[in-house]
Amino acid sequence: MHSMCSPLNSKRDNAEFQVVDNRSVKTRYNKRKYFHHKWRRQYYNARTYKGKQREQPRTALTKTNKTKPQRRKQRINYRNSYNWKRYQNKTKRPNSIPVSEEWEQVDSIPFKELNDLDAIEQPPQVEDVYKCGKVRPFNAALRGVDTRNPLKLRHAAETTFLNVSTTDDPIIQSLAEQEVAHVFMTDDILAALMCASRSVDPWDLVVKRIGDYVFFDKRDGSNFDFLRVRETAAEPPNEDDGKTFINAPEPLSREATLINQYYSQQALDVEGTPIDFGNESPFAEDASVADVGYTYRKFEYESSETEVEKITFVVRTQVDAYTIKSSGRKAMTVHALHEYDPTLDLNWRSSLDTQGGAVLATEIKNSANRLARVTARAIAAGNDLVHLGFVTRTNPAKHIDHSVLGTQTMRTETLARQLQIVPEALWVSAAAIVDSALALGEGTYVLMKDANESVLRFFAVPDNFEEELAAGPSFA
Repeated sequence: MHSMCSPLNSKRDNAEFQVVDNRSVKTRYNKRKYFHHKWRRQYYNARTYKGKQREQPRTALTKTNKTKPQRRKQRINYRNSYNWKRYQNKTKRPNSIPVSEEWEQVDSIPFKELNDLDAIEQPPQVEDVYKCGKVRPFNAALRGVDTRNPLKLRHAAETTFLNVSTTDDPIIQSLAEQEVAHVFMTDDILAALMCASRSVDPWDLVVKRIGDYVFFDKRDGSNFDFLRVRETAAEPPNEDDGKTFINAPEPLSREATLINQYYSQQALDVEGTPIDFGNESPFAEDASVADVGYTYRKFEYESSETEVEKITFVVRTQVDAYTIKSSGRKAMTVHALHEYDPTLDLNWRSSLDTQGGAVLATEIKNSANRLARVTARAIAAGNDLVHLGFVTRTNPAKHIDHSVLGTQTMRTETLARQLQIVPEALWVSAAAIVDSALALGEGTYVLMKDANESVLRFFAVPDNFEEELAAGPSFA
C-alpha cells in the first residue's frame, strides 16, 4: 500500500533542497586585485610621465639624458675619492728609522708651510765648478719600440752602479776644503728636498753641521736610493693586499730600482762616440762601472732667514745620455717606469700605442713624487730632455723577466708643466729646508719625513747614532 504525499509537503521539501551551498565564504587573496591592478597603475603612470617628457622640446630631453651618466660618474668619483676601504684599514705606519727616546726634536716643517711659500722671482745663479766622467749617445733604436714590437730588457749583471753619498765624494771634500760653498749635497737629495711636500712614504737624511758648512747625506743601509712604486695612488701596494710577496712594497721597490738601472744602460749606444767631460770620474775604479757624466754645480741665492745674506750650495748632478737634434746636442735624463699588475689601471699592452698620453697621466697620478724627483734632477742638472721607458713584466706572476713596450722623450719644461711643477717653487722649498739646517747649531741631525703626518722633523742625534741602530732600518 503506497502512501500518498500531499502537495503541501512536496513543495516544502523542494524548497529546503539545494544543490549548491550558498553560505558566505571568506574571500581569498585576490592577486589581480591587490597586485596586478597596482602594477598596471604604475605602468600607466610611467607612460603618462614619459608622454609628458616627449611633449618637452627635443633639446631639453637631450640635456636630461646627458645629465644622468654625469651624475652617476660624480657618485663614483666621490666614492673613490673617499676611499673608505683604505680609511678602514688605516694603521700607524713605522718610520724609515726608529726614533730613539734620547733624540731631541729641534725643529719641524709642516708641508703646508712649504706649499704656502711664495715662489722666488728668479732661480738661483748657477755656475759649473767641476766636470768629470763621460756620457754616451742615446740608443736611437728604442724609438721604434712599441707593443707590437716589444724589446726584452737586458740584465746588466756585470755592470756596477754607484750612487756615492755626499761625504764619501772626494770632489765634494776637495770643494769643501776650498770653501767654494756653504752647503753640499747630491742631486737625489736636492730633488727630495724640492719635492718634499709631494712625498707620502717615509724617508730620512743625515744632516751634519760642521762650522759654517752643512752636509746633507744618506744614512748607510737606508732605503733612500730605492724607487717607490705607486706611492701617491689611491690604493698603493700593501703587505696585506698583495696576493704574492713580489707585489709587496719592498720587493716592488727593489724591482723598480733594478729595472731603472738596467734600462739606463740599454738606452745607451755603446758603439757611439762618448763625450768626455775633461776629467776622469773618481768612481770609475774599473771598466765595469756604468758610464755617467757628473757636473758639480754651484747655486747661489739670497736669504733673509739666516745670518749669511747669500747662501751657496754645491750639488753633484748627473747626465745619463746625449742626443743630437737639429738645434744641437741635448743632454738627457733617462728613467724607466714599470708595470707589475696590468689589471690595476690601463693595460699598457693594449693602451700604450693608442693612449700614450692617458698612460702617462695615470703614472703622474700614481707616482707623482717619483716623477717630480726625476724632473727636479733634470732641472738641477740643466738637462734639456727627459726620456721615459715603459717596462712591464713578461709574466705578471714573475718579477725577473721584463719587456720594454714603448718610450717617450719630451722636453724637461713640458714634463714639468704636466706635473704642475714651477721651478721657482721647487727652489724656494729646498731653500727653506736649507735655511732651517743652517739655523741649527753644530752637530749631527736626522731630517725625517714622518710616516703618518705631512711634516718634516729635525732630530739632534749623537755622532755615532748609526752604530747604535742595532736592529737596523725599518722599511715602510
